Amino acid sequence: MNRYIYLGLFLAFGLSAQAQIGLTGSYTWFKADQWEQFVEQKIGDYQEDHFFQNGYQFGVDYWFRLKDMRIEFLPELRYAKYTAEPVSDFDEGMFHWQSMSFHWTTNVYPFDFFGDCDCPTFSKQDPIFKKGLFLQLSPGAHFLRQWYSSEKSLILFADQKSLVYSLGLGIGLDIGISDWITLSPFGRITRIFGGEWNGFEELPVFSDTVIPDQPLEQPYELWVPEAGLRLGLRWKH
Repeated sequence: MNRYIYLGLFLAFGLSAQAQIGLTGSYTWFKADQWEQFVEQKIGDYQEDHFFQNGYQFGVDYWFRLKDMRIEFLPELRYAKYTAEPVSDFDEGMFHWQSMSFHWTTNVYPFDFFGDCDCPTFSKQDPIFKKGLFLQLSPGAHFLRQWYSSEKSLILFADQKSLVYSLGLGIGLDIGISDWITLSPFGRITRIFGGEWNGFEELPVFSDTVIPDQPLEQPYELWVPEAGLRLGLRWKH
């Protein structure tokens, strides 16, 4: 494990003479169709249009790039949490899904792949789409916590922690505000692999239902589409 950490530090500080930190925020749509269908079958309607309420994801990254090609790396830490409140006469509880994750995000600039852009310096008056449009690949690892909290019993049910992996694909545009500040709006969709929630079907909110059991398939399909904005701050030449 240590050798991978050392390799990452070498890439970060050895491949580029310039660096940048970034802060990212995005509005997300959490898609867990199998959970949503199961809840609907068991207890009918629920308060929101989707099982998990749409929410926000926040991240912080460190930017660096290859010297002769417009391939840029943004190792990133992200945090996200979603909740859902089912409508049930038996228990007014709440579902929770929380993620702390690390992503090795890579941006590729297809219209300026061999360009000499001294990015993120935007002193040159080049077409913004040529210099700024990027395609993004973002593999990641998530530490998940999933649980159900009951207001009646004050107990946490099906409280599970696990490590899963993901792959995100996105597109975005760098907009240079100055030589030191870059804004990058982006859109991205992330597929999370291997998500399971042991004990989900036995939660107390379902115990008063009369619908026959219909087991969930595992692992579940989890998708996170998002629309966001990154603020890049250049901090050394």
